[in-house]
Amino acid sequence: MARPRAVKVDGVDPCRLLTEPQQADFKIDEWEAEQSNPGTGTKSPSCAYNLNGPKSAAYRVTLVADKGIEFWNGSGNLDVVPRTVSGFPAVQVTFKGTSTLECSVTVDVADGQQMFVQFLPYAPEGFVQDEMCRNATKGAEAALATLQTLK
Repeated sequence: MARPRAVKVDGVDPCRLLTEPQQADFKIDEWEAEQSNPGTGTKSPSCAYNLNGPKSAAYRVTLVADKGIEFWNGSGNLDVVPRTVSGFPAVQVTFKGTSTLECSVTVDVADGQQMFVQFLPYAPEGFVQDEMCRNATKGAEAALATLQTLK
């Protein structure tokens, strides 16, 4: 599947990708800029958008400028499932044999680049795998919508 257009992530602040209304919708209380390695072997600009409370978790948005989503093809201990996010090719990534750790959706935004969105619960109880993957997809859709307005 071809992406509708290239949206480069170079120089983008991932902490600008979920707007205040989106953060309110997702019940995000705070955010923190960081460098994260989503499993690609290099650290990339990232932002952890935290939900505090009885079901605490984070949406982590990482902008990978040196590897496209094809990196995930053939990943050994991961289940990688093709998806589409707002018309862009994407893959859903989960650890094989688990259902309580997390779920990630990474979007093909440009040649050799991806926007990796992880939904990560801070406590394993309270979320089921489908819910985590729905949340990761919603986070990816929202962040992609904002990213396209910045480029």
